[in-house]
Amino acid sequence: MAPRIQFRIDDSQYEALFQETEKQGFPDVVSYVKDLVLTTIEGTNDQSRTSKSSVKFIDLYKQAVDEINKREPGSKFTVRELVPNPPALLGRYIHEAVVKKEGKRRIENVKELYKDVNGAWIYEIMEEKEKDTLDNFEG
Repeated sequence: MAPRIQFRIDDSQYEALFQETEKQGFPDVVSYVKDLVLTTIEGTNDQSRTSKSSVKFIDLYKQAVDEINKREPGSKFTVRELVPNPPALLGRYIHEAVVKKEGKRRIENVKELYKDVNGAWIYEIMEEKEKDTLDNFEG
């Protein structure tokens, strides 16, 4: 089993990390902090491979979001159509960005439809009017 690292921070530190996470385009604070730590040690030892894969992950996430933003309203897709051979964690982060959390979606123009036979979510790009209706329905 891989080692686990945990630490506590205060609310102001978390808010600063959260703001920087959004500014840098990461899907969540944990991914940002992991990438920050691993890229800090990059090149200092053999762990640089881990750091490079972490940086690649955020590139895949940004690629997926860019592909979503290029699609027309009404089009349907899975994460594997956006990024060839995506890591499972990428699918989870895209799903979490689509589902309304804490009163907000990080990817606003997409709704989840259903899972396909492989267990992958099928998503659809929403019309602006439909997005407003869904936001009002979800509270």
